[in-house]
Amino acid sequence: MKENSTILQVLYIDDKVKWKHLKEYEMDKHEHRPLCGDTCYD
Repeated sequence: MKENSTILQVLYIDDKVKWKHLKEYEMDKHEHRPLCGDTCYD
């Protein structure tokens, strides 16, 4: 049973890290958008 909880813990930490990276990636995308993302129409 101990092994099982360790695996769950690792998965949980992995998920948190993944979300952190996802958030940072989204922030980067928004910061670089003016370069020529959706605002190139004018």
